[in-house]
Amino acid sequence: SAHEAGKLATMAEVALSPPGDAKSPVERSSEEVEYAACEIAAALTLTRRAAESDLNDAMIMTGRLRRAWEQFASGAIGPKKMQEYVRQLGHLESDIIYEVLDQTLEQAPTLTKGQLRARISRLVMEADSDGAASSMAEGLRERRLTTHSNPDFTGMLGIQSAHPIDVYRASRYVDGLAMEIKNRGDERTMD
Repeated sequence: SAHEAGKLATMAEVALSPPGDAKSPVERSSEEVEYAACEIAAALTLTRRAAESDLNDAMIMTGRLRRAWEQFASGAIGPKKMQEYVRQLGHLESDIIYEVLDQTLEQAPTLTKGQLRARISRLVMEADSDGAASSMAEGLRERRLTTHSNPDFTGMLGIQSAHPIDVYRASRYVDGLAMEIKNRGDERTMD
């Protein structure tokens, strides 16, 4: 965790360091430097897109989620838990972020990632019920059903950004089909 936190902090500093040469004074910009992701991509042999994503996370972690990042840097929470904070809080208003951090950071080291995810989600919904509703409406506009064929001539079905009740119903339906197959003598597990 400490190594990864250090790398992310360095990425954020690169983003806030304007270009210069050996004789330039040390400066720190208040805004992200335009080509920082390109420099990071070259230095870490990442694609531009991967560097942009990592840099965005680094800026959120070391900025708006600084208190959570400090726990991450100390090793109290791991990278998966830190990513959960970024995913669920990174886009929210500062007052909501602080409220959720106040109620989760102390227990975060002893919670599983799933427990932390559920706790953060509940707290965000309580703190920003209007935002949660508009976020869900926005997500539902992006819902889709996807199907893919696999190289072994099997297929895959996926539901993305659907209402949780619809996902639950679809899951129950598929479980019912699987149970019928199992009852006909299939020896595989239900997984």
